[in-house]
Amino acid sequence: MEGLNSISKSINGSKILILGVTYKPNIDDVRESPSLKIMEKLLKFGAEVVYDDQYVDVDMLWHLKDVVRLRNLDSIDVFDCCIIATDHNYFDWDMIASNARLIVDTRGVYSTKGIFRNTILNV
Repeated sequence: MEGLNSISKSINGSKILILGVTYKPNIDDVRESPSLKIMEKLLKFGAEVVYDDQYVDVDMLWHLKDVVRLRNLDSIDVFDCCIIATDHNYFDWDMIASNARLIVDTRGVYSTKGIFRNTILNV
């Protein structure tokens, strides 16, 4: 919420991309994943929620009816915000940093890479 507020954007109606849904990197287990609560809350506040996680089929998120799976990140710039929820090895972090409008980095990906921009919020 703070990330969108920082660019004068409301959650309601925003397009949010969740990068990673599993509870830890490079596995297919969504049990106890904080991403699920994040997505539920965003949906509750009226956001359009899309996720990218090659380990998670949309059937695994049956209870989140309005969530859509993105199959490639070519159009990452159409999202108002990208939330890094799980730092899978297959993500191209440089491409994401170069093309995303706003990144909320909950995993510290960019602080460990030494990449900082005004659009990356480390939480």
